[in-house]
This record gives sequence, structure tokens and C-alpha cells, in this order.
Amino acid sequence: MDDLLAEFVAETREMLEAIEGEIVVWEANPADRARLDAIFRFVHTVKGNCGFFDFPHLERLSHAAESALAEVRAGRRSADVQLVNAVLAIIDRIGEITGTIDDGSSQDADPAANSADELLIAMLDQAAQDKDLAEQIEHHEAQAPAAAALGTNAPAAAPRSIRLPVDLLDRVMSGVSDMVLARNDLARRLRASGSEPAIDGPFERLSGILKDVREATTKMRMQRVEHLYNPVPRLVRDLSAELGKQVMVDLAGQDVEMDREMIEMIRDPVTHIIRNAIDHGMETPAERRTAGKHEVGLLSMTARQTGNRITIAISDDGKGLDVGKLGKKAIAAGLLTDQEVSAMSRDDLHQLIFQPGLSTAETVSEVSGRGVGMDVVRANLDRIGGGIIVRSKPGEGTIFILSFPLTLSIVSGLTVGIEKQIFAIPRSFIKEIMHGAAGAVEFSSLGAADLVTFRGQRVPCLSLTRVLGLSESKEL
Repeated sequence: MDDLLAEFVAETREMLEAIEGEIVVWEANPADRARLDAIFRFVHTVKGNCGFFDFPHLERLSHAAESALAEVRAGRRSADVQLVNAVLAIIDRIGEITGTIDDGSSQDADPAANSADELLIAMLDQAAQDKDLAEQIEHHEAQAPAAAALGTNAPAAAPRSIRLPVDLLDRVMSGVSDMVLARNDLARRLRASGSEPAIDGPFERLSGILKDVREATTKMRMQRVEHLYNPVPRLVRDLSAELGKQVMVDLAGQDVEMDREMIEMIRDPVTHIIRNAIDHGMETPAERRTAGKHEVGLLSMTARQTGNRITIAISDDGKGLDVGKLGKKAIAAGLLTDQEVSAMSRDDLHQLIFQPGLSTAETVSEVSGRGVGMDVVRANLDRIGGGIIVRSKPGEGTIFILSFPLTLSIVSGLTVGIEKQIFAIPRSFIKEIMHGAAGAVEFSSLGAADLVTFRGQRVPCLSLTRVLGLSESKEL
């Protein structure tokens, strides 16, 4: 029974992650029958599972949502804002109760929470949707405990699939990584000892098998980017309503796959950028009309894979970054002088948003404005070997381009040796390898700077021994 209960919690959380975005899209297009059916199947599945596990409180909530959605499917009720808000509130509550079940707590122990749940159910009754009831619900929600955070690591349900603990996958991937390193060490030793035909053949077969195992194991950890996208429509919907703005979301590249760990690492940076875009970048409907824009703003997210790197572009069609204000803020904060700001290009001024403690917000709000965040976003991306670029045009909007590795489980690299020390450089940072002995390469010095002439061009050259503070011996 414990295994079945764990399966119920994992499956419910997994469906919860996907269904929130479906509800927001369905609200914008009530005629989308496919999405309505998907939402109905979710609450129907939860209700059926509750009956099996004897969760009467959770069953009442899911049954109420199912009944209201059935009315919509039958054409007897319209998908108005009141209905969508009530369904979203019930789904949030289902997630909270699922968390208490996972913790082993009793779902019926809190009278205040139970009372608020009864009001949520009443809200779905079309005859009871009046102002007084909505005020009661808000009062009870303020007293009820906050919803538990939902798990978002489980992969989407698929035919012929099994559920495995993430720790087990991590152990398998760690073992494969160790085998790859051992194979590389063995290959180096074989090259040093000379060709051995009796060994070379089996070693090549072993290398091919290990490559296949590594690729298969890496795919086991992969998730589609849609797992990162699923909470975005709900986030944009709620934040837009809070700030009195109208924003539409356009998501592309959902089929791109990336490591589960990478999705979790960039989830917070992506969320922060979206919140800033809606709070700072997007104008109110009145401001957009004055600027000759459509009242509804557009927030776009696009993901794509290039080699072993993932790029996610987050753009808005808002007012863009005010470089003049950025420069003044930097001067007021003592980060730069007037002369330094005057000499900076527009692109350089855009980079000031990543300075700690710098914010262009006029007032501090619950959403943003404290000058804490964008520097953390860049630091988090730097920590995983990624980067972020910002581009903006006044009155047209801003785009953030995030780039990071496909996975951190195994990183291909080039090894170099200095003073009997071995260093590795990630291959993703290597554009081209030049051999110093080649006639086309010429090294020279100009003052304290080292230069290399390659293909008729002189470019700066860094000595690894100097950078690392080692003796000036020849690098291998």
C-alpha cells in the first residue's frame, strides 16, 4: 500500500504540473475542446484514485470540479473567469492536500482549511457566485495554510514506462561517468605503450559499447523543455492580474530535451526574468494604447539546441531598458563615474542590470525593485558554465538570451599539461586548436602583452603559465 500511495502522489503531482498551463490556455480559448477534455480527465482521475485510497475530503474537491467541467462540456455553462478561478483554486488545494498526504499528515485535521474548501466547492455553484461569497473565500484563504510546493521533477507519463528514484539514476550516471574516465585513462596508457593489435580491437569494441551506454543513460535523465514551460502561463496570468496588465504568452521549442538537473537549475533564473519583464518591461493597457501598441503585451520564450548547448530566449514587446536611467543609477550607487558612463556604448549600459544592488524600479514592490536578482541570475548561470546576453530597444522591448550546457553529467574537454600538472578545458569553449609549430603561427610580444599572428591577423594571446602563476616553462 505504501508503494501504491507513493505512486498516487507522484502521478498527481506530475499531472498537476502539466494541467495549470492547460487551464490558462483554455480560459483564453473556451472553444478548445481538447484542453477542456484533458482538464476534465485530470480531476476525474484524481477523484477515482481518491475513492480507492479513501480520501473523502480530496474526493469531494475533485468531484466538485469534475461536475462543473462536465456542465461546460455539455454546453450548459460557460467558461467564465469566475469558473476558471474556482477550478484553479481547487487544483491548488489538491496540490496542497497531496503534499500533506506525502508527509503523512491528516488532510482533515484543520477545520479552517476544511471550511475554506467548502467555500471553494460552493464557488463552483453558479447560483452562489456572488460578491459576499468571494469575500468569504478570500478571508478563509488568508487563514488557511500556504500550499505546499509541488514536485516538478517527475517525467510526463508515457506508454511502457516505469518510475525510478532520481537518486538511482544519478548513481547509474555517476558509474557511467567513472567508466568513461577509466576508458580515457586506459586509452592514454595504450597510446604511450605503442600499438598492440591484440588489444586494440577489443578496446575499440569496448569504447563503442560504452559510448552507446553513455548516450542511453544520458537520455534517461532528459526531459522536454515543456516541463520548464508548464508553470509559465499560470505565472504570467496571476502576475498580470496583480499588476493590472494584460500579457499573452507564446512558447516555442517545447520538444527540445535537456538534463533534468539543468531544468531545475535554470527554473529560478527564468522565473525571475519573467517577473521582471512583466513588472518593469510591460506597460499598462493605457500606456500601450498611448504608445500606439496593442493593449495586450506579448511575452515569448523560445528554446533550441545547438550541439551540446541549449539556448533559451525570453523576450517582451514592452518599453525596453532605459539606458539613461541605468547610467544615473550606476553613478548614484558609486559604481561608475560620469565620464565612464558617457564613454560606454548602449550594449555596455545594458549590462549594468547585472550589477549587484542596481534596480531601475521607482518603487519597491512585492514583485521586484530591490536590486537583488539579476546579478544572482548571472551568477547561477556562470556556475553551470552558462551565460546571459541582454538586448533592448527603447519602445520595442527587451530580449534575454540564456545559454548553458545540455548536461553537466559528463563534459567533454581538452587536457593540457604544464609542469607535470594536468588541466582540462571544456570543449564547448574551444573554437579552434592551433599548433605552435605550424609555419602559419607566429608568436610575438608588445610590451607586457603576448600576441599571436594567425592567418594574417594579430590577436591577443594568454599564457596559461602566467595566468596560473606557474614557472615559465613550455606548455605541453
